[in-house]
Amino acid sequence: MTQEVKNALTAGNCQNALDLSGQLYQSSYSDNNIRMLYASAHACNIGISLYKLLDDITTADFSTTDSIFRTLVRLFPSKAATDTRLESANLAQDALMSTIPRGTVVGVSNSFYTTSFNPGSVLTRDRTLDANIYLTFISMASVGAGLNRFGYNAATDPATLGYGQEIAMPFTSQVAIKGDATKEGCAIASSLLNMFDSIAILAAQTPGSVSAALTTMTTLLQTTMTSQATAQCIGDGFTGPECANAIQRLRFRGACFGSDSAASAAAGIIAQINTFWL
Repeated sequence: MTQEVKNALTAGNCQNALDLSGQLYQSSYSDNNIRMLYASAHACNIGISLYKLLDDITTADFSTTDSIFRTLVRLFPSKAATDTRLESANLAQDALMSTIPRGTVVGVSNSFYTTSFNPGSVLTRDRTLDANIYLTFISMASVGAGLNRFGYNAATDPATLGYGQEIAMPFTSQVAIKGDATKEGCAIASSLLNMFDSIAILAAQTPGSVSAALTTMTTLLQTTMTSQATAQCIGDGFTGPECANAIQRLRFRGACFGSDSAASAAAGIIAQINTFWL
C-alpha cells in the first residue's frame, strides 16, 4: 500500500494519499516510513510544493517581526469553512514528531501519545534528521494557517489588509487557552516553538539562502517569545523551573490541557504574537 500512497502523491491526489496512508498510520503497521508518508499526504492537502516554497522563502520579507507574520499568513492561507489545511498541518506535525529511530529511549516527561501506534517526542534529538527538517515547513504552515483562521473575520480577504492582523487572537490567558474548544491557541504556540527548533536543525545541516532567511526569523522572534512565555507563566504563580519545563513540553500541541503552566506559557506567546503582528 505504501507504493499506492506514493503514486497518489505523485499524481497530486491528496485525498487518496490521506485515506491510504491514514489506514496504515492508525494501525500496528505504522513505522517511520509510514509516518513520513502520512505527513507528506497532509502537506499535499495544505498545498505545500516544496520547491516553490523554498523559492518563496528566499524572496520573502523577514526583516521585521510584523513582516514575518504577514509572510506566514500569505504563504499558508486557510479558512475554517472551506479547507482543512490547519488540521492537516497539526496532524503532520504529530506524525513527524513521532518519527523516532528504532532503539531511541524517550524520557517520560518528553513523550506524548504513548498508548498510540505513533508515540512522539518533544525533543529534536529523539527524532530523525529528515523529520526535523521537514518539520520546519510544516510548523510554518501551522502558524500561518492558524493566524489566517483567528486573525480575521470570516468574510475578510487578508490580502486586502496587506496580511496584517484584523482581530487580536483571544488566547492570551491561561483560562482562555484551556477554555478554547478548538484547542488552536495552544497549537499555534506549540507550532512556533517547533518552528524555532527545526529551523536550527535545518540551518546546521543545509546552510544557504533558505537557512539564512529562516534564521533571521528566529533571531527576531525566539528570545522575545520565550521570555514572554516565561514571564506570563511566572506571573501566573509558577516557578522558573516549572515554567522552563512547561515551555519544553509545549512543543506538544496538547500540553496546555494537562498542565496549567504550559497553558500560561502558551498564552504569553499568543499575546506576543498580537503585539508583533500589526
